[in-house]
Amino acid sequence: MLESVRKAIADGVPVYAECGGLMYLGRSLSDLDGQQFPMVGAIPVVSSMDGRRLHLGYREVAACGDGPLLRSGEQVRGHEFHWSVLQEPPDASSAAYQVVNQDGRPEGFRVGSVWASYIHVHLGSRPGLAQRFVDTCAAARSRR
Repeated sequence: MLESVRKAIADGVPVYAECGGLMYLGRSLSDLDGQQFPMVGAIPVVSSMDGRRLHLGYREVAACGDGPLLRSGEQVRGHEFHWSVLQEPPDASSAAYQVVNQDGRPEGFRVGSVWASYIHVHLGSRPGLAQRFVDTCAAARSRR
């Protein structure tokens, strides 16, 4: 399965991932015992489970570039809920979003055709998001 996802990404298939998908697309994931497992390696993420701190709350995010759901600068609502942490947080140059209601902190990653974030986007908060993703996938398929 890892190899098929790697191949799809190499072929330019649009990939949009949230939370666990972000961790899966990273380089590795460590469990609560510290055992490390290889992941897809599509984004520069090393994540680990951390039962000590829950990251929870509603978020308003703005896209940092044109992506599969939003165009650069467009905003959407969502929520964040996770027990995992990233070894290195995203930086502004490769972030998928800026969290508007948290002083514009960088969130998620955009690398090639991949967009991944801890934010669970609320598709109902901005009509047209699902259709934009379908259109993005259709356009990518027609280029192949």
